[in-house]
Parts: sequence; C-alpha cells; structure tokens
Amino acid sequence: MSNYTQKELEDFLALFRLTPYIDVVYIGKNRKLISDIKQFLSKSSGKLQTIESITTQDIRKKLKKSCCEYLILDSVILDSSNTTQLFELLSMTLRDSGHIILLENKNKDKTILYNLLEQYDYGAVSSVDIFQDYDLIIAKKLHMWGM
Repeated sequence: MSNYTQKELEDFLALFRLTPYIDVVYIGKNRKLISDIKQFLSKSSGKLQTIESITTQDIRKKLKKSCCEYLILDSVILDSSNTTQLFELLSMTLRDSGHIILLENKNKDKTILYNLLEQYDYGAVSSVDIFQDYDLIIAKKLHMWGM
C-alpha cells in the first residue's frame, strides 16, 4: 500500500477516534503510512508502535497483552503460514472494545479474515471502501465476560 491519495489518507485517518494518549500498533512495511499515522497521532500525544517482522517471537517480545486501542494489520494475516495462531496472538494485544483494521490487496479472497473475526468474537465488522488498490476491514473487539 505504498501509493495512496491525500483523500484516501484523510478518509483512513477519519476511522480513528483521536483521544489523548491513544495507543496504536501497526504491523506492516509501509513507511509512508507509518509516517502519516505518527504525524496524525502527535496531535493527541498518541503513540504508534510499529513491527515489520511478523514472527511469533517478535510479536511476543515487542507487544504486551491489551496494549492498544487500534491494531492495524497491513497485508499480514493472509501472507502467514499459520493464520489462526497469528490472529489469536495479535488479538490478545488489543484492548476490549478496541478496533482491528485489516488492509489487504483487493485481488485476495477475504473469506479467511471474516471467518477469523467471527471465530474470535469481533463485532461491528465493516468493509470500508477507501483505497483504490486495497480492501479495508474494520471490526471491534467485543467484551466476552463470563465466556
């Protein structure tokens, strides 16, 4: 997702509820998007943590449980050899009521992503048409007390 217009960027950033000291984790390799998100978050003293490598060891070492309100996965899950294990591990980093944002190439089948979101009890799942070349799926992590 290296090329996007200013309008696409503005629409993407509008997905975030900018609160003081917001924590966002971005996993992917798009340096321009990382820079744009950092600049946007600086308005609220927000923090962006980035991870390029998606090995289980790196994620466990760099991310804590319930460490962010937004988790952005840029072409990560469908490229993994073990999608379920990776998704489960990443889901633990998201706070209850946090949002997961999945970015994938338009030409890829997203059925696996929708199945994982359902399996791990995400709600308010929406496909948002912002980018010309990428599909964006956003969902909210539900509280599952007593389950």
